[in-house]
Amino acid sequence: MNKLLGRYKVARQAARTFISTGKLIPVTYHRFEMLSKAMQYARNERVPGDYFEFGVARGLTFAGAYLLAKKFALDISKFHAFDSFEGFPELHEIDSEFVRFNTGEEKW
Repeated sequence: MNKLLGRYKVARQAARTFISTGKLIPVTYHRFEMLSKAMQYARNERVPGDYFEFGVARGLTFAGAYLLAKKFALDISKFHAFDSFEGFPELHEIDSEFVRFNTGEEKW
């Protein structure tokens, strides 16, 4: 049931994104919420500067950030995306306790 509800939220948010921007960017609900809050904060506090994203992978979050920056009329002139395309490195010491990602995952 939780998995189904999660998919519903993602689909609903994707539909809202499409309606408000005219473009369908499939980002997860939680990622979209995080980006929305970050962009709203940047707008409300008039944070100047460019947008940088590290570990871009397929670029879904990057594309979502671009669309949200335009939606909130942020004055961001440049968007920068970085990725090694080597996947995740081997985990050592304390990082090995974090098992969400495996070595080499997301390699392009």
